[in-house]
Amino acid sequence: MYKWNKTQLKNYINYLNSIEDKNLETINDAIEILKSLKNKKILKEYNNIQYDNEEYSTLKKYNNLINKLLLKYSNINLNNIPYNKLILDKEDVLLTIRDIFYKINKELGKTVERFIIDKDIIDYSKSNPNCIFYIEYLNKFFISLNKSNNITEFTSSAHEFFHIYSTIINSSFFNSIEYEFFGILGELIISNELNNNVFIRIEGYKADINNYISTLNYIKSILLRKYVIEEDINDKDKIKFIVNNFNCSKNDLKEMYKTSLTYSYSTVISYFIALELFDIYLQDKEKCFNICDNIIKSNDNLESKLKENNINLLEHSENYVKKLVMLYKEIKDN
Repeated sequence: MYKWNKTQLKNYINYLNSIEDKNLETINDAIEILKSLKNKKILKEYNNIQYDNEEYSTLKKYNNLINKLLLKYSNINLNNIPYNKLILDKEDVLLTIRDIFYKINKELGKTVERFIIDKDIIDYSKSNPNCIFYIEYLNKFFISLNKSNNITEFTSSAHEFFHIYSTIINSSFFNSIEYEFFGILGELIISNELNNNVFIRIEGYKADINNYISTLNYIKSILLRKYVIEEDINDKDKIKFIVNNFNCSKNDLKEMYKTSLTYSYSTVISYFIALELFDIYLQDKEKCFNICDNIIKSNDNLESKLKENNINLLEHSENYVKKLVMLYKEIKDN
């Protein structure tokens, strides 16, 4: 079925409510998450305008790192490529992912297999977001997967199971700015491994291209939001200011501000870390995963992690992007 077990969720909620000597904030947060899963009310829209200035005061320390990425990729404009429909069985998708995990790294496969085969903790249906919920107090994961009937059922699902692996080996990694790198790397690896026939291979290329385009959109979003913050525009005037001064509709802005500035920073930085590690993966899988483990387990700051593991952002991205653009043109022309 692949639906969250409501009885199980109810039992967890009752257990948490029964605890007398407790950290109320931690437990209440866990209860709210479990209730949202039980009632299937996990799709929420957020307006992050009011948080941008506060978040940026913390994010500025990453500007030396991210400004290079923004400068290099801010003027590229590409449109998403539609996916072709695939007739996919849910169990086949998840078992294929499990088998690929074992093929690329046995420790990864052993660590996440129990989550892949546990149908009570996976909700896999149309219109779901792709995300995981980690109830730290209970040390339990719940997984939401989208039944998209295209290649992203493989890539996005792999992304979430990679997140489970990173959370298991270091739960505090969730709070790092580079948190998304491992999930993005998972998508790159899965699309690369699903090359057993030409049709699937082309769909995998589309997934890689669309991920790149999504990153470009985050880059444009960061530049615009940074500009508005630095212009010291009041929160209530930000939308009006952007509409009057830039080629943006209110709907575009509503979509943009659904995402926090922190998540946008994290995604852009993580994407280019993932590209560097993917280049290593293509040459030496074991070395790639050793470096990933080093980054995830370390609680050092990001620049120290990159230096310790000899990762130089933008070292290999240009060649990768050139290949994607060439593929983009080929697919668009056919």
